[in-house]
Amino acid sequence: MSNISISNTALPNNLVEASIPNDERAIVITEANKPFKIVSVNSSWEQLCGYSQNECKGRTLECIQGERTNRAAVSAVVQKVLSRDTESYTVLKNYHKNGREFQNKL
Repeated sequence: MSNISISNTALPNNLVEASIPNDERAIVITEANKPFKIVSVNSSWEQLCGYSQNECKGRTLECIQGERTNRAAVSAVVQKVLSRDTESYTVLKNYHKNGREFQNKL
């Protein structure tokens, strides 16, 4: 299982900032409405999850969720983000395209 460290670098504010090449943070951008289809990912996300931009575009983040992903934690993070109430932090067990588990810090 891989552990991903969290950087104290500010999060991107828009698609252009999130698309900066060589950003070490794994960044995925989804549509703002359900079912939150993937719009864009950066190369770090591709390496972490094993899916290329072309493979995941139009899919949902369920592509990296699996048997041991805490669905309640996923729902809680989504609700916090949508309410724009406060920042939210959680660690999810997600899955690489090849089935390998990893901890995903959000």
